[in-house]
Amino acid sequence: GPLVVMTDPRVHTDLVAQLASWGVTLGDDVVIDRTLALFGRAMSPFADRYDPAHEITRGLRDPTLFHEVRSVKAGPGFTEIVFTGEASWAETDLAMLDADGKAALDATDVHGPVPVGVAGTPTLPADVTPEVQPASAEGEPPAPKPARLAVFGDVDFPHNEVIDAYSNRHLF
Repeated sequence: GPLVVMTDPRVHTDLVAQLASWGVTLGDDVVIDRTLALFGRAMSPFADRYDPAHEITRGLRDPTLFHEVRSVKAGPGFTEIVFTGEASWAETDLAMLDADGKAALDATDVHGPVPVGVAGTPTLPADVTPEVQPASAEGEPPAPKPARLAVFGDVDFPHNEVIDAYSNRHLF
């Protein structure tokens, strides 16, 4: 069945490894955008680029506001569907960011537009079998539905305080 995962930057749990085994990589970073951010707060970027062909993002035109978001990269079976602005980057030097409050784009960072949301079908291990469905009237069991997964690098974008802002409700 379908599953939506939202996780903030700096979260280091078993979920990171589990998502990687399914084909989704969560960046150990924070997206910075000094040009397309809420009231100039570089760590509250807007995502203004969407995959126009994907059913989740088709028709979205207005930006979505994220408060502290991490990069999310698509592996096999997934599509990157939400991106921050052209001038954004995913800052990987979190020690400097935390200690000095400074961020600087360098070669180790992910250059924008940065993917912050992906969707697709996870690669499940061979020993995972789908739940057996009851047989239909014709005696044939229905084909198992493929797992579907959407992953976002922020938990706050559907929060009550911002759900009606921009395209937040529509993306959620």
